[in-house]
Amino acid sequence: MRNRREQIVITDDILDEFPNLSDAAEVYLNKRIVMGGPVKHLNGSRCWIFTGHVKPDGYGVANFSSKEVASMTSFTCLAHRIAYMIWVGRIEKGVIQHKCDNPCCINPEHLHDDTKSENTRDGFRRREFASPFNRTWKLTVHAVRMIRKLSQEGAIPLEEIAQSFNVCVDTVRRIKDGDTYSFID
Repeated sequence: MRNRREQIVITDDILDEFPNLSDAAEVYLNKRIVMGGPVKHLNGSRCWIFTGHVKPDGYGVANFSSKEVASMTSFTCLAHRIAYMIWVGRIEKGVIQHKCDNPCCINPEHLHDDTKSENTRDGFRRREFASPFNRTWKLTVHAVRMIRKLSQEGAIPLEEIAQSFNVCVDTVRRIKDGDTYSFID
């Protein structure tokens, strides 16, 4: 019977427990970065695109092992979280947010520590400037306003509106009735 590797999710405590893990993770990340990626940030720096495994939602996953750290153990973490822990410091508030809205970016200048509620609030605020990298939102603020206006005027059938915006009729109906995207005026 084959020995299975134990898989450990990397947290600040795990980094404290395995002192060499930080170096191993940094080597891993440096091999999987494309610096000067496609998104130019406000301060002129560019995204560092993580080129390892990327989940469907766009977030990179760092999964590696290191014989120097612990044999028969593999370590896993979202790439931007381990990048923050290595190059910035401890995660105090719990959520690492991308200032660039690019989920596969691991540039420490584009990452900051936030609470979950601050992250959610900021997401609503920033949605006005929708990013092509943010795949969790189907519609921009402008599209929601257009759908609401067109559906309330009643001149165009809901089916046609839905088809035009590549959403289902139920979504158009829920926007019209204020059941979804109600935070958009």
